[in-house]
Amino acid sequence: MTQNDTLAEKLPSGEWICGDCQIEELNKRKIMDLGLNHPDVKWFIQQEETKVKAYNNYAKRINQNMGVNMKYRKNKYTGKIPF
Repeated sequence: MTQNDTLAEKLPSGEWICGDCQIEELNKRKIMDLGLNHPDVKWFIQQEETKVKAYNNYAKRINQNMGVNMKYRKNKYTGKIPF
């Protein structure tokens, strides 16, 4: 959590929940309620897929060219590893 996280909330127990965590939890609830084929859900899944795919392609190039063992990321909503 950063200091200027405007979406952060304090729980009654005194713990803080960051804005990114709240958005991720909301998106996961949308998947459960609306399903994977709903247009609202497809939008943020595709957005995450693009980010993860770019990282994984970078990691793949590094692993092949430099011999480093970078780990690949999974899409946090589908659990798949895109390339």
